Amino acid sequence: MSPSPAFDEVFNRLLDVAALFHFPLKVTTMYVVYRHSPAEMGAMPAFLLNIMLWNLLANVLGFFMHINPQFPALCFRGDGPITFFTKSEFVYHVFVSGTFACIMDCGLALGFAFPYRYLVFVHPDFVNKIRMKWGICLCVSLHVIYTVTFVYTYKISILSYENYPWKDELLSELPSKAGVICYWPYGWRKNMIQTVFFTLTSISVSIITIFSFMLRRALVQMKHILNEQTLELHRKFLCYLMIITGVPLIFGGIPVLISNTCALFPHISNCRQATMVCTLILYNHGALYSIVSIVTFGPYRSAMYRIVRKSFRPCRSNAVRANLFVAH
Repeated sequence: MSPSPAFDEVFNRLLDVAALFHFPLKVTTMYVVYRHSPAEMGAMPAFLLNIMLWNLLANVLGFFMHINPQFPALCFRGDGPITFFTKSEFVYHVFVSGTFACIMDCGLALGFAFPYRYLVFVHPDFVNKIRMKWGICLCVSLHVIYTVTFVYTYKISILSYENYPWKDELLSELPSKAGVICYWPYGWRKNMIQTVFFTLTSISVSIITIFSFMLRRALVQMKHILNEQTLELHRKFLCYLMIITGVPLIFGGIPVLISNTCALFPHISNCRQATMVCTLILYNHGALYSIVSIVTFGPYRSAMYRIVRKSFRPCRSNAVRANLFVAH
């Protein structure tokens, strides 16, 4: 049973309202990380900004085009502001593939921070010998490889609306052609895109898991060699990484996993509703990530407090001047 038009309307309005809150919050968070990161963090702020940038790009694409599943057909309808400009299947596919590429690259960006923190702790001399431009080239190259691999696989998985097998007896009603994009509902093309996305995402999760374990082990082994201040600094950064990584893994990874499962088995009861709820969670997890990134780290928390306090100071000053004027 498909959701009612009212359900679709609520879905789209929630995405629109969330965007008004997300963009200023994320831009402010990126400013705080860029301007107020302690020197002892080294290159860590660059990794954090990389994560936030991919998340912001996904939200920008998601703001212009809301991806509305049309299960049990393996199709999606593009809603949102994009409908005022075009109904082109090609453009809609660009937005969908771009959104999921950003999600996947965000996961890869999360994985970069853990090897860096491990190398800084265990092999600091090696890190000091690496020029920043080579480190940037390596990260950019991995992002390009991930993105090209996914986009190529995405390209071979799409199927035009006219060629979709609409005579499937399990389809109770057909979505209108306007703004609808479809994919192969059977065969290796359907499974390939899911397999590639899952594989690339699993690589990122494996990197996070392996290097976090290795760093914890190194901290224990060097407990009697290094001074307590150095150990505490690395423990603090590891704890911070684990916390801010947990948010996208739980509130981003789980909804993506559920959505992909629904795309593999679109005839499951209430599959469309579940995917729409997961889309709302996925779209909003970036704001939660920004809040946690600020709240859980003292220097960022203090910087945000100063920004908020300064932003309200003109209002208080105007109020005082108004009262003085009235008193005279």
